[in-house]
Amino acid sequence: MRGVAVEPVRKHFEDAEGLLRQGRFANVSVVQVALGRHDGTVPPPGVTLLPLTCFQSKGAVHQEHYDWDMSYLRNMSSVGAISSHLEYFHSRLVDKAEVAVPLRRDNVQLWSWRRLTREMGFHGCEVLVLDTEGCDVEILRSMAYHCWWRPEERPWLIQFESNGLSNARGDGSDEDAVVSELEEMGYMLVGKSKTDTHMVLREKAVEGSPLHHWMLTWRCSYCGRREGYPYLDDPYTGYTSCSNCRERPSRAGYGWY
Repeated sequence: MRGVAVEPVRKHFEDAEGLLRQGRFANVSVVQVALGRHDGTVPPPGVTLLPLTCFQSKGAVHQEHYDWDMSYLRNMSSVGAISSHLEYFHSRLVDKAEVAVPLRRDNVQLWSWRRLTREMGFHGCEVLVLDTEGCDVEILRSMAYHCWWRPEERPWLIQFESNGLSNARGDGSDEDAVVSELEEMGYMLVGKSKTDTHMVLREKAVEGSPLHHWMLTWRCSYCGRREGYPYLDDPYTGYTSCSNCRERPSRAGYGWY
C-alpha cells in the first residue's frame, strides 16, 4: 500500500518530511505543490507567527484568543485568493486579540491531476481525501477529466470538503454540481455531513468487498436502516438520517441513537 500527500505550504511540507525521516509513514511520498485544474504557479497565503512578547501588556485573555484562532491559521492555507475561513479567523484576531497577523504569500507550483500522476508515478488510487480550503471541486474536476480518458484510474472512495468554501470560490453551487458530475462517471453518493461528502465507485462496491463493509458502517439514527443511501448527518442533532427518514415530516418516536 502506497500513499501520496500533497502540501503547498513549505512549513507543513517540511514537517511532513521530518516525519518521513523518522521512519513514520514509510510508504508515503510527499510533494510541495498545489493541485488544481491546470498547471502553473500560484501564491498560497500563509501566516507569520507573533512572539509572546506581543501580549505581555495585553493579558492572558488576548493570548487565549490568539492561541485559539492561530490554531486554525497555522494549519490552513488557500491557493490564490484568501478563503472566507482564513479571512474570518484573521479578522477575529484583530477583534479579539487586538493583533493583525501578517499574511505571507509564497509562490508554489500548481499541478493538474494528470501531472501529479505522471510526476509521482501512480496510476489511480483506492482512496482520495481532499481538504483544500475551497479548491476541492477544482481538483475533483481535474481528476475527472484525467479519468474520463482513463476510467481504470478512477479512485474507489472519495471524501471531499463540502462546507461551502468551494461554492464561495465558484458559482455558488459547485459542490452539488460536482456530485452530479461524479455520478455520471459511475460514483454513488453515500453520505454527506456539514463538512464532508463521501462517494464510492459503484463497480468497486461489490458485496463482501472492504469498500462494501465500510459502507455498511453507515446507519440511520432513527430507524436503524443500513444501505439507505444517501445518508445525511444533521449538524444540529448529531444524528444520521437515511433517505427515507429524511423525507418524513416528523421523526418522533424512533428510538435509535
